[in-house]
Order: sequence, then structure tokens, then C-alpha cells
Amino acid sequence: MSVGDQINKPQWVMGWNGKVSIAAITVVGGVIGQGMDMPFLLGALAFFASPFIWYFGGVRHVNNNYESVLNRFHERVDRVVEEALSTRPEDNAETYRTHYERGSKILRKPSKVYETHTLVVTDHSLIIHDDAELEMPSLNEEIGDSTEEFYFDSIASVNYDSDERQFWVNLADGHGRSWPSDRKPEDCMEDVQKRLRDYKRQAAQ
Repeated sequence: MSVGDQINKPQWVMGWNGKVSIAAITVVGGVIGQGMDMPFLLGALAFFASPFIWYFGGVRHVNNNYESVLNRFHERVDRVVEEALSTRPEDNAETYRTHYERGSKILRKPSKVYETHTLVVTDHSLIIHDDAELEMPSLNEEIGDSTEEFYFDSIASVNYDSDERQFWVNLADGHGRSWPSDRKPEDCMEDVQKRLRDYKRQAAQ
């Protein structure tokens, strides 16, 4: 099942292709006008009406349906992550999600591209799945099944760089890894920091 199975594909394509849609509507108006011996009049009317047709016929459909598309994408990502981690079940794991959006939003609510990162916090590690991307205009999705695990004995701290919009895992060896994120994953960071303190306190005993 595709993430876009429940949307109207022609309206969706129209909403993401303003210039092409406006040009096509104008041409269709001119062709109809040619058959009625009024090519200039109907062509001109179609040209002036085309932005409204594009917005109400396409953009509003995108704005009203992109959240359901994104939710279905997240459901598919969740299933992939669950399957990838099924060989190492954790009784006390918590899952969090971050986004990074790219692309213009002219009259449209959604961005063109969504990168999704799934963060799984256990009592001894932080597992990150960062191989999930959705292109909204084409509804093309890429979801890999690889994850990266950082054990708490290798983590010094976690932080968020609000200027660069980067979530950081700072490693004990002085190096670090970062992932783009549009917001600070506060709940995840608090969870990691608490479990990291508990882990290191127990290790020191």
C-alpha cells in the first residue's frame, strides 16, 4: 500500500506544479475557445482564472491531505524499525521521532522533502534509524533497515544546536555524530540523559 493511495493523484500533482498547471489550464481554455470561435476570449479568461483553479483544485487538496500522507509514511517507518530491532527486544525501550524538512512552501503547508529519524532509548544504549525520506510532490519514499547503536559507555552527552538545527551525540573519545532536526528532541534528550546518569552511576559502583 502506497502512502498516497487515499489521495486524488491528479489534484495532488496539480497542487505541486503551479506553473505547469496554469499553463495547461490556459492552453485548454484556448483550445476550447478555438472550437467555439472565441480563442482569445476563452484563452484570456482561462489565463486569469488558472491561478484560482490551481489553488482551489490542487493546493487545497495538498494542504488537506499531506498530514495523512505523512502519518502513513511514519507508520511504514515504524514497522521497518520494529522489524530491524526484533532480534534484540528491549523491555524498557522508548521511541522518539525527529524531522528535518526541506523545500519551499509557497501557498502549501507541507515541505517538499521530509527526513525522519527514529530514536530508540534503552537502559544501555541509544539506537538511531536515519534512513527514511519522503518526497511529497512525487510521493516517493525511501526507507532503509539499517540502524546505528551507541552504547552508554561510549556516550559523553547529547545536545541540540539550535543555530544549525542539529541533534548531537557527543562520544567519550572526543568525536561526535549529528543529525538534522527542525526541533529540539527534548523528551528524547531528557530520557537519554537520565538513563545515561543511571548507567554511569551503576557502572561506578
